[in-house]
Amino acid sequence: MSLAIPDSGYAADNKLVFHRYGNQYFLSSLRSNSVSMDCHLMTSKQEKWAKAAATQAVASVRTDDNVMIALK
Repeated sequence: MSLAIPDSGYAADNKLVFHRYGNQYFLSSLRSNSVSMDCHLMTSKQEKWAKAAATQAVASVRTDDNVMIALK
């Protein structure tokens, strides 16, 4: 269960947005034009730990990747 914060501007299509840290993915936001919403989820403790661990890892590891999945 997670708390989502609605955003007044909504996306042009339907997407799930994930943050990726190493091989872990965390749902970041839900975007939908069909119901005029763009909700951002609060960052969990697990995501904060994964981000910290990835930041301390080898410098070549990218920690700012967003992964979008388009929904139809």
